Amino acid sequence: MSGLILDASSAQSASNVQALSGAIQRVLEEQRHRFPLLDPAYELIVVCDVHGFLVYMNAVGRQMLGLEPEEDLSLFQIRCFTPLKQQRFDEIFATLQRDRLWIGENILQYRNEPIPVRMGITAHGIDCEGVNYFGVVARDRRSLEMVAAQIQQLVMPTLEDYAEKLKPGDVMHLQQFSMDNAALPAWWVEPTGKIFYVNKAACLDLGLDRDEIIGQSVWQFDSTVTPTTWEAHWQKLQQTQSLQFESFNRRADGTIYPVEVTSNHICLDGRQYSCQFIQNITDRKIVQSELADSNAKFRFLVETIRDITYVMDGNCNFLYLSPQFTTILGHTTQAWIGKCALELVHPEDLQVVEAAMERLLSTGMAQEYEFRIKNKSGEWRWMTPSDSVNYDGTGKVIGFNGVIRDIDDRKRAEIATQEQARKLEETLTKLQQTQSRMVQSEKMSALGQLVAGVAHEINNPVNFIYGNLKYTNEYTQDLIRLVELYQTTFPQGNEAIESLCDEIDLNYLLADLPKMLSSMKVGADRIREIVLSLRNFSRLDESEFKEANLHEGIDSTLMILQNRIKFKDDRPEIKIVKQYDNLPMVSCYAGQLNQVFMNILANALDALDETIEVHGLADPTITIKTSQCDRNIVIEIENNGPGIPPEIQAKLFDPFFTTKPVGQGTGMGLSISYQIVTEKHHGSLVCQAAENSTTFIVTLPLDQISQDGKGEKI
Repeated sequence: MSGLILDASSAQSASNVQALSGAIQRVLEEQRHRFPLLDPAYELIVVCDVHGFLVYMNAVGRQMLGLEPEEDLSLFQIRCFTPLKQQRFDEIFATLQRDRLWIGENILQYRNEPIPVRMGITAHGIDCEGVNYFGVVARDRRSLEMVAAQIQQLVMPTLEDYAEKLKPGDVMHLQQFSMDNAALPAWWVEPTGKIFYVNKAACLDLGLDRDEIIGQSVWQFDSTVTPTTWEAHWQKLQQTQSLQFESFNRRADGTIYPVEVTSNHICLDGRQYSCQFIQNITDRKIVQSELADSNAKFRFLVETIRDITYVMDGNCNFLYLSPQFTTILGHTTQAWIGKCALELVHPEDLQVVEAAMERLLSTGMAQEYEFRIKNKSGEWRWMTPSDSVNYDGTGKVIGFNGVIRDIDDRKRAEIATQEQARKLEETLTKLQQTQSRMVQSEKMSALGQLVAGVAHEINNPVNFIYGNLKYTNEYTQDLIRLVELYQTTFPQGNEAIESLCDEIDLNYLLADLPKMLSSMKVGADRIREIVLSLRNFSRLDESEFKEANLHEGIDSTLMILQNRIKFKDDRPEIKIVKQYDNLPMVSCYAGQLNQVFMNILANALDALDETIEVHGLADPTITIKTSQCDRNIVIEIENNGPGIPPEIQAKLFDPFFTTKPVGQGTGMGLSISYQIVTEKHHGSLVCQAAENSTTFIVTLPLDQISQDGKGEKI
């Protein structure tokens, strides 16, 4: 033992110790470029300047704190990595100024999870300038087994390297200096429990001088040890060779503080000893208490908020779920820990969730979105999450965490509101359509009354004229015969008669008068036909649901449109081809069907006029084909103008839709026609278009019953 441990009262003078310390420091200064050799160490090793800015950090330290290998250390202070408050930093700095050493418990954290450490800080001076720098060593308390390996792989080779640089006679002094100035408090104990060596750190922790400790028993300082328990401890130590446990030491002022004791069994020169390292874990206990309190508060917060708190791994498997998971969804948390969260998501929402997770991974920013989750009873509830990503020290994604808010009630209310708004908008649209149809219907009714009135007023004098033409023709023929008889009987008339005959051109008058009367009869017949067509179109005398001849309705409509059909100076006559089948009488609202025929034929004429004007169509034709198919009447009205594009066909029967310029169409003609055919007659109205033709097909069932139920089934 004498070669390993030197008592403080030995012949080694203070000046020799100072010289040895200076030699070690000079070696360190000369080897600053070799700091990277410390990278294999199992502990965090840091060198920082007097202001706390980092000069060096080994690879283990960078990994513990989540720093990149090439990240600039000069931008960081040591306080960036610990939650210690400024007051605590001031206390530590004061201790370093006084004792050149501080040992205690701390928490290190930057980009990774918090790590409890045992930390030692030493203060050093460089040459004579008085500028201090600090060395920091921190050990992860969760990996105590690394201590032995660190000592074996780092400390001992370093000491051996230093020893090689020193004179052989100084090696023993170096060993003594290393033990005396070790960061960890240590003492050596005999099997009886008597202390025969103690280092400076232990004296500092106990508040006693070395002479006041050496020769005393362990139980005089360890409040949990008695002579009996020491004997049991020694027996166990002999068996296991190493023990680690927590205890409580008593300072000179009587205060009790917690410690962690690492006790090693050593045999040297046939004698047994216990080398004990005693770590003051007061700071650790404080930090643990604060962490426990913080965790309790966090758990209380997590478990009392209304939202579901979750933690998932990188594969979206649940690692943690708050109690609200059960409260809101009915599932037990135990049943879903380890299961994939996506199994709960509605299949229709999976793409939304996966896209949101991809955006979160690519941008690092959460985005609001909504999706449905299945509860215990199989119902779907609307949720909205707030997600974040968890990374390890290398920047690799290790999982996700966040909260999920139940918005089912709000969402259902929102959907109900949207549905009400949709129904209201639909009702408003129907009202607008109804209003427009009523206006159009009133217009058509007024027009029908006007047409019927005009037809009636015209019909009376025409009938008078037509009736008198017969007698006028007879009287004229009688007078002509009388004149011819006079000419035959008295071929030589007097001079006055001959002069009047020449003046009135009697021969021409006798030849032209019958022709004139015949022409007047043709005109009267034409007027009568027009009046009949007007009456048939207006159908005021047939406004009820009753049988009608559809061909008469079509022909009446064509008669009214005759002015648009006939030849004009700027276009040829539009040819009308009729392919009428032998149709039975059809129960219908004849006047309304005539309106349908009018709208379809008028649109066909508009299309042909436009085609003639733009493309110069030579043979504009409208083909009207009627047929009976089973118990249906089919009317096809085709024009050879340009076809209607599919996107326009889909809107043809929508209210207010028109392709005509403003002022040339209301967009209600085909809409009203569709309503008349489908709602009033339970038929169908469709449009079929090819490249150079458009056909409207009206299908009417023969088995018709009127809306008021008064019609007959035929």
